[in-house]
Amino acid sequence: MSNLRILSPIFSLVITLLLLTLSSGCSESNNTEKDTRSADSHLLNSEKYIKQGQYRAAMLEVRNAIKKAPNAKTIGALAEIYNELGQSRAAQSLLEDSVETHPKLNLLLAETYLSLGKFYSAEQALQKITAPHNNTTKLQLLEAKIHIGRGRITEGLVQLEAIQTQYPDDSSVQLAYFIAIFNSATPQETEEALVKLTSKFPEDADILYTEAKIRFLQNNYAATEDSLMKALHLSPQTDVLTPLRSGILNLLSKTLTQQGRYADAVPFQKLLKEANPDLEDVQARLENAIATIQKGDIKAGEELLEKLHQDFPNIETTEALLGLVNLELGDANKAASLFQGSVDPETAAPRLSAAAAMAELKLDRQQEALSILEQALASNPNSLQLHSLYGLTALNQPSLQRKAAQSLEKAIALGTPDLRIYQFLANYYYTVEQDKQKSVGILNKASKTFSNSDEKLKIFGNYLRYGFNEEATRYANNLKVSDKNSEAGWLMTAAMDIKNGRPNRASVQLEKAIDINPNSEKTWFLIGSNEMQLQNWNKAIHAFKQAINLNIDSSDYLIALLKAEIGNNSNWSTITRSFSALAKDEAHRVKLDGFLADYAIRTEQFSHAESLINNIKNSAASTTEQITFLEVHKITTESNYHLKSQNQNAAIQLLESGRIQHPESIPIAINLGNLYLQQGSISKAEKIQDEIGRMNDPTIFLLFTADILIKKSLPEEAYSELESGWQANKDPRLANAVFQLSTKLKTKLSDVFFKEWASVDTKNFRPVLIQAMNAQTNNSDDAIALYEKTLQLNDRSIPALNNLAWLYQEKNKLERADTLATRAVELAPESAAILDTAGYIKYRLGDKGSITLLEKAFALAPGEKEIEEHLNKAKASFN
Repeated sequence: MSNLRILSPIFSLVITLLLLTLSSGCSESNNTEKDTRSADSHLLNSEKYIKQGQYRAAMLEVRNAIKKAPNAKTIGALAEIYNELGQSRAAQSLLEDSVETHPKLNLLLAETYLSLGKFYSAEQALQKITAPHNNTTKLQLLEAKIHIGRGRITEGLVQLEAIQTQYPDDSSVQLAYFIAIFNSATPQETEEALVKLTSKFPEDADILYTEAKIRFLQNNYAATEDSLMKALHLSPQTDVLTPLRSGILNLLSKTLTQQGRYADAVPFQKLLKEANPDLEDVQARLENAIATIQKGDIKAGEELLEKLHQDFPNIETTEALLGLVNLELGDANKAASLFQGSVDPETAAPRLSAAAAMAELKLDRQQEALSILEQALASNPNSLQLHSLYGLTALNQPSLQRKAAQSLEKAIALGTPDLRIYQFLANYYYTVEQDKQKSVGILNKASKTFSNSDEKLKIFGNYLRYGFNEEATRYANNLKVSDKNSEAGWLMTAAMDIKNGRPNRASVQLEKAIDINPNSEKTWFLIGSNEMQLQNWNKAIHAFKQAINLNIDSSDYLIALLKAEIGNNSNWSTITRSFSALAKDEAHRVKLDGFLADYAIRTEQFSHAESLINNIKNSAASTTEQITFLEVHKITTESNYHLKSQNQNAAIQLLESGRIQHPESIPIAINLGNLYLQQGSISKAEKIQDEIGRMNDPTIFLLFTADILIKKSLPEEAYSELESGWQANKDPRLANAVFQLSTKLKTKLSDVFFKEWASVDTKNFRPVLIQAMNAQTNNSDDAIALYEKTLQLNDRSIPALNNLAWLYQEKNKLERADTLATRAVELAPESAAILDTAGYIKYRLGDKGSITLLEKAFALAPGEKEIEEHLNKAKASFN
């Protein structure tokens, strides 16, 4: 089992134990004045306890105050305690539940978000603060920190510098400024600033702790220890370990250990363990689980994490790791559930947010995935992974395509190694924005970025796809000169020659390509294809065999070799021997025989198929599954052959025999059941229905049940069964059946149905086409993007080509409209509507050829007033 590579970024996460405390406000008493005084009394007691370091007692007092008077003052007091104790998640939850009723809490909420690294949320909270609620110094400091946190470094530093000048005696301001300039300052500047800071505030525990961390990085352990001991003495003694004291104790333990003073470190380690008795056990178990996964035993690692999660359900790190493991194991549903509880896209590592989004995408929840990615990008605007995933996902949303393109542009600027990003962006500019210059510009960037031969060939193919023939030729010729050790340039020029009907010239190019790299399967395949065009069958056979030797699993190469053998008039015995000679071992020979048997069945050469199946049966390397598949395939195909020959009895006899041989075969049962329905033998069909019901395929059973109901003249009942089945199980086969029957019954289906159908049947153009047509009817801007998506799935869809051409001409994008309309005419040259669209677009382009198209359209539909009007306009313009 391979290592779980996706997990590696998470191994560096710090384990955070969240002590979530729920608090709830009670309803107000009728005696408001008395309750308020009582609340103030509780708050006063709380403040006294805090000064004494008794936070547990303080929290009880504040909760009592909230019960008496749930207002901004009491709720804010509890949130401040949570923040002081490092329980910022609890503070966030409390404040988010209260801030709408008590807007004064927005400032504290912004502070809380900032402590969690949620800079975007902090900025949103600050924007809701109204003037009377401002604390000027705190507000300015928060704004500066947010600027820096969101990447606006210069703006944040300028603001911090102004604040620290304005408040020279405020230690929190001065410390914030020092931390902000730390990364950009030289070592000398850092030292000078640090000395100045500690000299001015020699008894500030936070500043001393900061100094200690810097001295530790400098390996100055004596100075580190000195600063930490002072900080420990100055930090308040509390009944609950605060983050400051925890940090001091932890660093003190490390410092003493680094000096070999293990005994001296023990008291501080003991204090940490007493405060967090389970932390050491959690860390050890977590490290063990991670090590197990790294060794490749993902399932065992998952079991260790599951047990840890059961014992300590509040550890988000465990949940996140479990989410990653389940995503790797293919359980996207469980992964998504775990990520929802443990991944905050605003603060999580970009790769973790991307994993959470991927889990949603695997569940076909694009909107949820986009929401995660948008939040993550707000905090990580320079994440290559997030921009790539967002761009590729949002590109499918018509309203987000522009933003998607911007993200793909950003991914390219960040140096993406993924050629798909360039390809999708080039396609967007060409098809959606109709900007050929931008499209070719993206491909030009790709041509200078990627060096792998396969990548170069894909770029070349994209040039040709969009008709950038000059750029394609230039690219190929440049590669011949600049990369003489690669066959790519010669392959490209050969492909151009083949395309332009110059096979002999292509042969010369291909000979040079194979001289450069005799192990290029693509070159051998292209040589074979070119020799077939020249009808040099033996050369073609030799070339395809060379390609297969280099890639024995390519079905394209096997099909090409078979076609070459057939073109060479080889008989089946010769073909079988030829393929057997390619076999690496007996298992491979059986696989090749299976390929030939499948081809023989599809081409209705059943005797040859039977012989090959027998060969497979006689081999010890064959499998029951392979034999069953081929036999069932032969039976169903041969029965259809008999039906085409009007020999229904032979078909039934073959299927009945096949049912005895393969009683669990659904294809045989369905074919036989449909034949009985054609004959009107409903009782026999119902027996088959009972058998199918026991075969554990509820969708097939439901579809056949609907067929029986239709045969019984009960189409409405059939529709009801299918529609209920679709609601329970979003199976594409059910969607197609619902659609077909709704058309016959003239039942209108909702857009929701077509969206759901498209989401589960991603390669089917029909539901997307219908959405596009509905959008066009409703004058929606989504129509163009949906038609474009239809053509990506099926570039021969005549309605999509025609309707999209018309929409583009309405937007005055006439060149793109003409390309689409011309293609539609090629596919439907006798359609008046198609000819009318193409003719009218050419009229608007000033092309006299419009008259010919419109005259033919009018001849085919002489009563159509709109066509006649278009024709008269064209004649008036050009005659």
